[in-house]
Amino acid sequence: MSLTIPPARELLRHPFPRFVISGGTTFVVDLGLLRFLHGYEHVSLLPATTIAFLSSFTVTFLISRHWTFPTGRDGRPHHQAMRFAILVAGNLATTLLIVGTLVGAGLYYLLAKVIAVALNAAANFFLYRRWVFR
Repeated sequence: MSLTIPPARELLRHPFPRFVISGGTTFVVDLGLLRFLHGYEHVSLLPATTIAFLSSFTVTFLISRHWTFPTGRDGRPHHQAMRFAILVAGNLATTLLIVGTLVGAGLYYLLAKVIAVALNAAANFFLYRRWVFR
């Protein structure tokens, strides 16, 4: 029995692979900016984490609304932005809590950030699809 993988075009019709791609893109923005701010510019960890996080979520909103969840373009942008802002606030709080706690326990800050992103991303796909960009 042979397992057939559908062509990329077919795969990208579903929002989940697009979510993974857009999430990966914004993750690079988030982690890269955190590394730059904290690792090179020596900005304190929590402000650097906050700035990187909020910058990446701006990118996420634009990509998600226009590509990941294309039906979201039909919604009212200001309503979506408000729901998105509520979700961002929750994600920021959990990110700061996770990163702060794990770094306090001795984990390297970039690894703590990866764990925080993974935990938040698991919930975000469903919240984006069912609530923000419905």
